[in-house]
Amino acid sequence: MTDRGCLGVFDKGVEMPNGEIVSDLEALKSIEVDTRPNKKTVYGVPIFDYRTMPKAVYKIAECDGKPLPRDENDEPYNIDEKGKKIKAEDGAELSALVSIMIGAIKEIDGRLEKAGI
Repeated sequence: MTDRGCLGVFDKGVEMPNGEIVSDLEALKSIEVDTRPNKKTVYGVPIFDYRTMPKAVYKIAECDGKPLPRDENDEPYNIDEKGKKIKAEDGAELSALVSIMIGAIKEIDGRLEKAGI
């Protein structure tokens, strides 16, 4: 991944899905594990619930700018030209996530310095 000008500064706060504005560190701490059935990474561990990520990070599955329909497990899907249901996935904007992580590291460092550590 090479970022070209999209790393941002969230010093004024990070907006969460519920509209709450929190610090970088609180935003990362708010990300939950996805408990829906069969939600594992390709390497077999549980995934994060993208729906709990900050608004700048969470990218809902869409087609032509419109959110895709979701099934009974809140999983997005599309319908192909033959009417077959095709699984889709929500995404995470990694430039925003890295930006928030940098801010969280700076926040922790500031706390450590203030504590004399």
